[in-house]
Amino acid sequence: MPYPVIQKTWQFQVNQVVDTQGPAGGDPVVMTQFHELFRVIKNLLKSFPLNPWTCSGSSDARSGALGSAGMDSVDRWTSAAVMEGAAGGSRHGWIVLRQTMIAVNYEICIDLAAASSSTLTVVVSPSAGFTGGSVTARPTATDEIVVCNNNTAWSNIAMQHVVHAMMSSDGQCTRVSVQHGFEAGAVVTSQCTFFLADVPQDQVTGWTNPSVTCFRGTNLDATDPSAVLAPSTAQTVGRANNTSMALAWTEESNGSTVLSDKDSIGNIPNDIDTSYALFGIGIDSVTLGGRGRHCSLFDIWWRPIGIAINNNFPDVETTRKFISLGRIILPWKNDGTVPLFAS
Repeated sequence: MPYPVIQKTWQFQVNQVVDTQGPAGGDPVVMTQFHELFRVIKNLLKSFPLNPWTCSGSSDARSGALGSAGMDSVDRWTSAAVMEGAAGGSRHGWIVLRQTMIAVNYEICIDLAAASSSTLTVVVSPSAGFTGGSVTARPTATDEIVVCNNNTAWSNIAMQHVVHAMMSSDGQCTRVSVQHGFEAGAVVTSQCTFFLADVPQDQVTGWTNPSVTCFRGTNLDATDPSAVLAPSTAQTVGRANNTSMALAWTEESNGSTVLSDKDSIGNIPNDIDTSYALFGIGIDSVTLGGRGRHCSLFDIWWRPIGIAINNNFPDVETTRKFISLGRIILPWKNDGTVPLFAS
């Protein structure tokens, strides 16, 4: 069967290289790499030509009574040097980003809530929006859901990274994938961070302000983040009827084997047109008060095992339509742009 028709029109901020951070001629600095990576991601979200994300407020508070904070639409994350992590109650950085095309007050808060080079906290407000916040505490929201609770956010290695960010022109779907490079000469080029914020399709009736938010990070030795999306580890959330839901990514299966992993389907192209079957992603929940299947996602598919990771396809140099990133398939630019991966 032919490959699926891409439903949305997409904007791309891809092949964005974040070089190894550290003093000239000196050793790389992991903390600086961490903060610079997330500063770049923030800037990419704000720089889409149509319906970009905006900053609702931020903190660049740090030790020594430096910096300030406020929900005043000021982006204080101007460099990695002003981003400092510390436990709640101590001066530290945070930022709130808003995407009004998902919901009028849809916001995410990225909180550098630990003096760690590997972890952060991501909180979403599906519709209420964040208020408050200070140099020692992130703002809060009445409907907030913690997506990532001071968990691993990236590779935790000072090396080159590449960011691929894409957002639909209507602002309703955003995806960010980060690839890390190599360590001690071993080429890895693996996905270490994945973020998704979407208005889904095929929504159940009665779901007001429907949205799906996912954030996953992993270090160098862990499983690719997009491969672990079961209910207990999904780090994917939504909210309906005043119930905050842990959401699971679903796929068609034959018995206990999902079709994208089945040797007779996911590993073999179609004999007639040579295409691989791409399977869409559904969203369901087992959270009491929000149980059941709720929706599916636009323009994202599970990667059949026959398609190589980090690969464009169909393999036509001038029309690279899709890209495989970790366990998933996303739209690409449909032109001759070759994806970069960290090296």
